Amino acid sequence: MRSINNSRGTAYVTLLYHINALRRADERFHAERDRRYSKNAALRAEALNIKGMADAKALELQALNQAYKDEKANNLRDQIGAERGLYPTKSEMGALGDKFTDALKPLTQFMTAQQSRSTGIEKWVPVILSVMMSLLIAGIAIAAIVYRGHTP
Repeated sequence: MRSINNSRGTAYVTLLYHINALRRADERFHAERDRRYSKNAALRAEALNIKGMADAKALELQALNQAYKDEKANNLRDQIGAERGLYPTKSEMGALGDKFTDALKPLTQFMTAQQSRSTGIEKWVPVILSVMMSLLIAGIAIAAIVYRGHTP
């Protein structure tokens, strides 16, 4: 360092020396900045490359996913189409209902006949029950009287 001493003992630097020192500092600053910019540009290029690969992989996975969904939808459509023939139509259900009604007519007629027949018997049930209750009460009374007569 070139300096000039004055009478008080302080050192001064010449203007030329100061300007040259600033120029060297600026050159080092610009060299460091250029190095960082080039390093950042390389990292940015690498990141873009990685992003491009990720986008390509995402598109590939999306295509596989869509193919899987389409296959499952086709399978479901085929299954529904196959099952559609298994269920009877409305007219077939009406014809089946008519056949069922015809098959149940003898049973219905028998049940109706039994109900009308039992209606005649049902008229006598309260009379029979009251007679039986009277006989039961009479039997209990007679048993009580007989039992009293045999007390020791």
